[in-house]
Amino acid sequence: MPIKSEWNPRQQIAALECENALLRAELEKNRKWIYLGSMATTVAHEFSQPIHIIRAATSAGLDDIKDNLFEQNEIKPLLERISRQTGRLQKLLQNFRQFARDKNDPETVNLNQLLEQTIETHFEAEFKNDNIKLVRQLEPGQIISATNPFQLQAVLNILLTNAKKALEGRKNAKVWVKTFRSQSNQVGFSVEDNGAGLAPEYRQHLFEPFVSTTGMGLGLYLAQSLIKELKGQLRYEDRVGGGAGFIVTLPTG
Repeated sequence: MPIKSEWNPRQQIAALECENALLRAELEKNRKWIYLGSMATTVAHEFSQPIHIIRAATSAGLDDIKDNLFEQNEIKPLLERISRQTGRLQKLLQNFRQFARDKNDPETVNLNQLLEQTIETHFEAEFKNDNIKLVRQLEPGQIISATNPFQLQAVLNILLTNAKKALEGRKNAKVWVKTFRSQSNQVGFSVEDNGAGLAPEYRQHLFEPFVSTTGMGLGLYLAQSLIKELKGQLRYEDRVGGGAGFIVTLPTG
């Protein structure tokens, strides 16, 4: 809606609010596709690792056949490895399709395992290269939630990426990833950093679209939308000792 110069301030404000509402509606309509686009690199990485393992195992098996070294006790582990990785690829595709089609049936997920897998696959080496210490403080035992693993992993990717950006150029940079079990029948995880934290003017609108100190300002908006779909909560807290903390709580079943 174009704003006309002859309008009074009240009319201009009303027009801006109307335009903002239309933009939000369009963003919500295309939210998942925006997110899937932003996840392209992560999804490619998810698929590349099992494909690499399958290729290596297949190559080793073919070399054994070529050199007449076809021993059952050597070939069997290679085939089992291929079978495991193809199963993993199938599961990734299933989760991806469910997410894109809005068929987010909950699964039983161990948060400790999901966080470990995500960190090892996507962030361990990257944080090390940037001299950021990554500390895991995982609640002992099974931290189980009935949730969608793809969406949960997506949220963790957003929070860890934001923490990494907040620590750029900072000495003694550190990120904590924690899991917990509350007395109110909830489980969850948190991502904390010892960066500068958030200025007060950003906190009230933190989870709104296009609110950011860097980038497009869609990450936290998308993260909160995904967590709400899982019937959970995402909130911000100042970290004791300085820095930012994001806490995700989820139902256990």
